Amino acid sequence: MEIVHTPVLLAKVVEYLNCQANGIYLDATLGSGGHAFTILKDNPEIKALIALDCDEEAIKQARVRLQPFSHKTHIFQENFINTRTILKKLEL
Repeated sequence: MEIVHTPVLLAKVVEYLNCQANGIYLDATLGSGGHAFTILKDNPEIKALIALDCDEEAIKQARVRLQPFSHKTHIFQENFINTRTILKKLEL
């Protein structure tokens, strides 16, 4: 039996984020990608989503979940403390 994590306050997070067309967004605690998936699904005009997590297994799950959006996702196995370095690497 597969355990599926239900993201906390998902609808409120997406509502308050108020994504804009061509926006670039950061999920610094990707986990299995629940928030990221909904953000990308509900906002197809987003330019890119950058996602970070330290947990290798969580990233594997997130990559599968976010596959439909792979053309606009950048996933890194990194601690969010390294956000500045990653954004520089992506020239953002």
